[in-house]
Amino acid sequence: MVSNIPQLVAAICPDIFCQPQARAKVKRTLRDYSLMGSHLAYLKAAERAEPFEANAVALRRLNEINPFKLPGQRGPVEQHILVLDHTEEPLEPIYFNLLDDLQQRDGWRVTKLVDTAEGTIGAGFSTDLTRRVQQQQQHAAEQMTRIQNQIRSLLERLHKWREQKDSLKAYDAANGPEGAAKETALWALHTRWRRTANPDLQDDAPKSAAAFERWRQHSEAELGGQLAMDRELLTHQLQFLKLQMGWLKPYLQPHQTKQAKGDPNLVTAFNTAVFEVVLLVEPPSELEHSVRQGELPRMLLGKRHRRPRPVLLVELRFRAIPERTKGASYAYRGRAELTFTSYALNDEELAVFVRELQRSEWGEVLGLLEQDTATNLQALLGDLDELLADAPAKTPEQKRAPNDTNPFSALFSFSELFKSSEAESKHHSPSEPLKPDTDVEQVLRSFALLEARAFCEELYSSEKQRLTLNASSPSKKSVC
Repeated sequence: MVSNIPQLVAAICPDIFCQPQARAKVKRTLRDYSLMGSHLAYLKAAERAEPFEANAVALRRLNEINPFKLPGQRGPVEQHILVLDHTEEPLEPIYFNLLDDLQQRDGWRVTKLVDTAEGTIGAGFSTDLTRRVQQQQQHAAEQMTRIQNQIRSLLERLHKWREQKDSLKAYDAANGPEGAAKETALWALHTRWRRTANPDLQDDAPKSAAAFERWRQHSEAELGGQLAMDRELLTHQLQFLKLQMGWLKPYLQPHQTKQAKGDPNLVTAFNTAVFEVVLLVEPPSELEHSVRQGELPRMLLGKRHRRPRPVLLVELRFRAIPERTKGASYAYRGRAELTFTSYALNDEELAVFVRELQRSEWGEVLGLLEQDTATNLQALLGDLDELLADAPAKTPEQKRAPNDTNPFSALFSFSELFKSSEAESKHHSPSEPLKPDTDVEQVLRSFALLEARAFCEELYSSEKQRLTLNASSPSKKSVC
């Protein structure tokens, strides 16, 4: 997924981060798959996307242009690559010093997106890693079997839940306006009622109508309550399944990745390893400061405008020579390549970006049960999106008093365990299809793009100065 991140960003925001000659086919692919209701629309569009060339126009020249002429869109991406090739120094301080520098900056938020490791087959590092993994094989196999059974049970219950939800549609149609749909729904409900009603009531028309109406209201409330309860239980089971998969993933990680077979950095005769880490960095915007200084009009701060934010992606790729130390651990020395890339995304685009990465993760989880084909993944993503959608507002009868101490609700309440994830999912609720920028939002986008490029250039310069120490050293080099 590391190499696909620029393509995914270009698919989410093709007007800004995609090459002009590829924008039409990206938008067409996205539109066609979206019309089909496909949950793989952005992933398919990313396959056809061509990311915008980085450093196309010097940042200094763009800063001299009137901000209302959208200089940021002329060169939206800044990218710098820093390479350190020094086998005498460990690699761990490179990552942790960078992380400390980012986290110590005021207002900067750092999130790890990707963390992978590969080792050459048959070499010392890989052999020891394989031996340690084999010691945990029995526990991992038992856990995987349990997860597979849980996936099967979850999908079966999910399909039953969908059937119950479809049966509730008849009540909605019966409560709707007059028409053929309402008559059909009432006839179906009346047929269902006759199967359970007292035969004496069916002969008396007035009593029969009153009894049917009471049954319809009672059965609708009962089915709705059961549907809401099943949905909540399924949601908790799904979250718990994801938690268990997080426990199992470390045991499977060394053998899940497929790119090691074709990676020229991994040679069987050499004892080498390749690590990749991608960090999402969100520095604070200085838009309010620029408005207060009179550099930009106050109208840009209107709440109705979607405000893009500067975003940096820091990719770290380590080609290491593992050396065994005391305590059966390893020290890593070798070559480090750091890539700094700038973007500017609004909240909805960033939410779609994170969601697509999560969907790929769910594909791995559910792929334990069956092959991760496009058809199967599309159907599963449809079910998961529907299940994890925001729950409808509760009726007064369903609202629980604050002092209610139902022992069953207390026993099966997992809300505290997943409160943070649920709150985060509610915060990230993009409305799709994503709308293009308005005239004012284009100005905001241009400002954020230039901000992100400035942050990227400054971060690269500071890390280059800190890491290289002596730029003329033959063992260290930097590539701009």
